Amino acid sequence: MMQAPLDENERVDRIAAHIKEIISLLGEDPGREGLLKTPRRAAKALVHACSGYSANPEELLGNVMIAIITIHQVLTVLRALHGEQHTNT
Repeated sequence: MMQAPLDENERVDRIAAHIKEIISLLGEDPGREGLLKTPRRAAKALVHACSGYSANPEELLGNVMIAIITIHQVLTVLRALHGEQHTNT
């Protein structure tokens, strides 16, 4: 049975717990002042860095592709016009 998807805060909390354990396994004290916020900060960074895995590329790139196609069409027309000017002179 599949688990219900976690919201972002739940994912960050669970990842942070693992990072805290990793810090501990590396011989550091995750409870010391300089490391207190590190697990959550690192977890947020990982969630952000991996956010593209669940993104819909068509949504992300749809407008970009339309702009590229439009620019290509404009450049094609400009090249054609430029070529016509040279042949008519």
